[in-house]
Amino acid sequence: MDIEIKEVNETRKEVLVTFSQDDIAKEEKGILGDFSQHARIPGFRPGKAPETLLRKRYGKEIREELKRKILQSGYQKMDKEGDLTVLNLVQVEDPDLDTEAPYVMKMTVDVKPSFDAPDYKGMALERDPADVTEEEIEKAIDHTRGQRADFNKVDRAAEKSDYVRCSYEGKLDGESIEEHVAERPIYGTQKNTWEEAGAEDAPGITEIAEALIGMKEGDTSTVEATFPENHEVEFLKGKTISYDLEVLEVRERKLPELDEEFLKSLNVESVEQLREQTTETLKNQKEQAGQNQLRQAATQKLGEMVNFPVPESLVANETNQILSNYMSRQMQQGATEEDFEKNREALFASANEEANRKVKLDLILDEIADAEKVEVTEEDMSNFLYNYAMQTRRAPDDIVKELQKDRGRVLDIQRNIRRSKAVGKVIEQAEVSETTSNS
Repeated sequence: MDIEIKEVNETRKEVLVTFSQDDIAKEEKGILGDFSQHARIPGFRPGKAPETLLRKRYGKEIREELKRKILQSGYQKMDKEGDLTVLNLVQVEDPDLDTEAPYVMKMTVDVKPSFDAPDYKGMALERDPADVTEEEIEKAIDHTRGQRADFNKVDRAAEKSDYVRCSYEGKLDGESIEEHVAERPIYGTQKNTWEEAGAEDAPGITEIAEALIGMKEGDTSTVEATFPENHEVEFLKGKTISYDLEVLEVRERKLPELDEEFLKSLNVESVEQLREQTTETLKNQKEQAGQNQLRQAATQKLGEMVNFPVPESLVANETNQILSNYMSRQMQQGATEEDFEKNREALFASANEEANRKVKLDLILDEIADAEKVEVTEEDMSNFLYNYAMQTRRAPDDIVKELQKDRGRVLDIQRNIRRSKAVGKVIEQAEVSETTSNS
């Protein structure tokens, strides 16, 4: 066997493995021997059937096995002598066994690009402090009370934090926009919906929430809302929509008192114990948020510290995965295939850009993991299984059985764990400071 490597580009190679007649004959002899030992041919003991009879009865199977052996041998030859770090086998062309020797097996592979790992030690990173203020504690307790609040109907104009049952219809140039925002009807027409008056973080239209303050049952109004150029709904980008708004009912939110009954419902004995638990919860949340800040900042900086071309097939696979996940989420919210077709080019461009960043970062983290000698332990896998089982509300044993049938998925999980631990190593060796404000 001879091997030749041709460069397509920096991350893609064409590998030619040439098999002589003797190479093929050797492989075929071994296959015939295996078939002879296991074939059941009347009149012949195992291993004694003549070659001509074996070829006649098992010719197709022998040929398929020969092709498989040649492909296996060719790949092993490339792996051993090609001096390549293959990341993906893009295409394989079988040797044509109907022609005269030599036979050529052609493989197209994407390989690891050559780059120097960034100097990540001592990286400057910032995170918000985990200190909890009195205002935050009070707000969190009020939120807990709000989850158990009573909503009493009132015969007055709505005030901030009241809940208002209302209806509205969005129009552009006097025409309803309902059919244009069918994937997100909250921006079109709502015949009977509840809104919190004055809510600044309302999931829908902030201008409507603000306009409800001062309106009472039976009142109508016209509210204008201008949407940004980067809005999630294509039709609304940069447009000003008029909403015909009507109030149907106003309810006042009445928070429960911090009395014995309320504290008992929370399994605490005193207001002080509630404050302590709330403080601890907020600290844990802030600590986790701070770690997420560090991880996000570290990965962003790593991606900016070094440039190199990324393998095409890995980017293509990642792009398809991102698009598939996005489409699945949107279809659960009512989007149709026609909606995706209208925005196909923009969606693909966005997914492709994200995929390039991810593949590049993965390669950098693999390099750091190698440098730090990061390994995936049984404990790491157990933690993954526990967390995944909690997220999906499935039994860990069921997940284990599922993974035992999919070796590729297990390898993906291990790679992702290893990369996550590599980010942890970067943060461990970083110069971390706290921001001066939580804002």
